[in-house]
Amino acid sequence: MNTPRVLVPRIVTPFTQSNRMIEYRRLRAPVHDREAFFDPPCSVADEVFEQNIARQRATTVEFAGRQMRELAAEARRELLADALTYTREYRDAPDYSPDEAGPVLLAGHQPQLFHPGVLFKNFALSALGERLNATAVNLVIDNDAAGPPSIRVPTGSREAPRVEAIPLDEPTSKVPYEERGVVDRELFQRFGSHVQKSLQPFVPNPLVTRLWPYAIEALSRSGNLGHAVAQARHRLEADWGLKSLELPLSRVCRTASFASFVATVLRELSRFAEIHNRAVHEYRRVHHLRSHTHPVPDLTTDSDWQEAPFWVWSSEEPIRRRLFVRHPAPNKIELTDRASQRHCLSLPAHDDGQAVANQLLHLAERGIKLRPRALMTTLYTRLFLGDLFLHGIGGAKYDQLTDVLMSQFFGVSPPQFYAVTATMLLPVQRASVTKEDVRRIEQHLRELRFHPEQHVDSSLPNVAKLCESKRQWISNDAPRGSLHERHLAIQQVNAALQPYVEGQRTRLEHERQELSEILRRDRVLASREFSFCLFPDDYLPAALQGLLRNCVA
Repeated sequence: MNTPRVLVPRIVTPFTQSNRMIEYRRLRAPVHDREAFFDPPCSVADEVFEQNIARQRATTVEFAGRQMRELAAEARRELLADALTYTREYRDAPDYSPDEAGPVLLAGHQPQLFHPGVLFKNFALSALGERLNATAVNLVIDNDAAGPPSIRVPTGSREAPRVEAIPLDEPTSKVPYEERGVVDRELFQRFGSHVQKSLQPFVPNPLVTRLWPYAIEALSRSGNLGHAVAQARHRLEADWGLKSLELPLSRVCRTASFASFVATVLRELSRFAEIHNRAVHEYRRVHHLRSHTHPVPDLTTDSDWQEAPFWVWSSEEPIRRRLFVRHPAPNKIELTDRASQRHCLSLPAHDDGQAVANQLLHLAERGIKLRPRALMTTLYTRLFLGDLFLHGIGGAKYDQLTDVLMSQFFGVSPPQFYAVTATMLLPVQRASVTKEDVRRIEQHLRELRFHPEQHVDSSLPNVAKLCESKRQWISNDAPRGSLHERHLAIQQVNAALQPYVEGQRTRLEHERQELSEILRRDRVLASREFSFCLFPDDYLPAALQGLLRNCVA
């Protein structure tokens, strides 16, 4: 078994602000099994945490007519009250009030059966929460569009492994996770046993066996596919001793503080869009990106409509569309998805944003869902909900854009965040063959073609004559104009020597085919993207805990 390792990127003063907010950062997930990635190093977590808290206390920026730190305190009370209530619905949670919770440590991910690298982030969230004496909260990002309801599972045999997609449910139209119910409950209930059976040749006791009864119970309670999966995984984390709260982002979006946040952005949307698009263009330039949709699309303008960084849909029609805003009159704001949704809000002359926020809350009561897009999710989370946020690799790259928005639109110094992930491969027996082994054989085959004289029995009379002929052609200086003649002569010698190396070539080609087939089988089983629920019950939690101990040592 490989020794756990921690990768620390080469960065200068990782917990201070760079003079340049968007710069190229080469963040990569670990390549080898049982490797972790922490950026900044875990050893400076206390310092990062204290700096973030001090930065927030020093903030004097006003937001929606109030000190930003006051609104942040309110947002945290709402977050913790809702997270305590939500978590207690299906597992034990701390017995304290939101006012007693202290600092807040946050992470988040979509409600999926994700790979162990994401699960490792939850282990880190719990451990850092205890180390920093902070309340750890994991946000279930259920405003994203639900992906295919299946996971990839290795099956077949050790001699001929393959991957098949095993469904949790029947496919449906693409809707957000928070709107995604279960179409075929029998299929959902059979998922655990189906995975276990398919995985049997490789993992006899997968975690899904213990996880899926939790998921079936959670589905009967919530009726939501994503929430059932997330609650089951969170209960499993409780069995392992992890301490954290969870809350779907959809519940955060119902709070008064989030409504105030949205109202403030909508009131100054043109300025926000200008800063947003300028930052996106700079990010593409620095990272040499040609795509107009990467890392996020520009916010577009169409006549008097300005695109906003939010999604909108309704309970009756849960189709996620972009939100557009215009001011048809000085005292009006109109919202639309350019399809079925259109809502007009009043804008009092001296309103600090609260009137618009109240109207947004009223829309929410009527089933109109305004949800943040990716950058706005982490912006609100980092600025208002927590003292330190744990990202994966992708979020850490894109949050340079969020830092620009915090600095230039909100006028605050962005808090530092962490990037955390790990690579864990299924602990199945694999041959000790590498690509380098195949490359060595291919190089040997090339030598047989272009330098056969080095691999033949030169004691044979005809062979010795051919080898001497080639040596003379190579060693003698060719007269001007005869280089082509020498090239053809060497080719003829090489061709004449080929029958004498045919046995070696046949053996090497057969060996190359065998090694290539072994590598192909290993590639099937060596993906870091396999779900955590496929790993052995008696292996994964202990391995992640061991890797975490190595990180914080």
